[in-house]
Amino acid sequence: MVHERLISNCNHFIIKSSDKAHSTHAFDIANFFCEFMIDYCHTRYPFYTVCWRDFPDENVQRMFVAVYLSEYLETPIFPTDDHIIDPMLESIKIMCQVSHILWGLWSVTRAPQAPTYEEFDFLAYAKLRLEMYSRAKAEEEASATGVPTAVIRAIPRKRDMAATTILGALVGGSVAAYMIMRMTRSTSN
Repeated sequence: MVHERLISNCNHFIIKSSDKAHSTHAFDIANFFCEFMIDYCHTRYPFYTVCWRDFPDENVQRMFVAVYLSEYLETPIFPTDDHIIDPMLESIKIMCQVSHILWGLWSVTRAPQAPTYEEFDFLAYAKLRLEMYSRAKAEEEASATGVPTAVIRAIPRKRDMAATTILGALVGGSVAAYMIMRMTRSTSN
C-alpha cells in the first residue's frame, strides 16, 4: 500500500517541492513521509486517522531518495549509493521531527479560526503531531543509545516539560484571542 501511494504521489511531490524555495529538500521529503501515516479522508470526528505502520520503511525511503536525487541532480543515483543516500536519510529523520512540531504549532494557531468543533479538531491534531514528535524523538534516541524506546519515552525530561508549558501558553493565548474576537463581533452587531 505504501509503495503504491509512493509511486502515485512521486511526480506530484517533485513538482510540489520546487514551489518551496525556502524549504530544504530533506524537510519536504520528511513531511511527505510523515503524511503517509495520516488519512484525512475520514468522515467522522476527529476527521483523520493514523496508521503508524504506513511510514515508509528504510528500503522504500532509500528508493524514493535515490529516484528523487536522480531527478534533481539529473544523474543516476542508486539506493546502494550509501555516501549520498545515508546523509540525506539522516537529515530526513531529523526533519520528520521538525515537521511534527511545525504542524502541531500550526494547528494550535489555527484552532481559534475553526468555525465549529463539528469540523476538523485542530487542537486534537496538534496533540497528535506533538505526540508523533515525541515518538520520533524517542526512536532516534533509542537508536543512538541502544536503550529501548519504551524506556526513553517513560523518562520525564525538563525540555519536554518546557515544551508542554510553551504549548499550554500558545493554546491559552489562542483561546483567549478567539474569545476576544467573538466578543468583539457580538458587541459590534
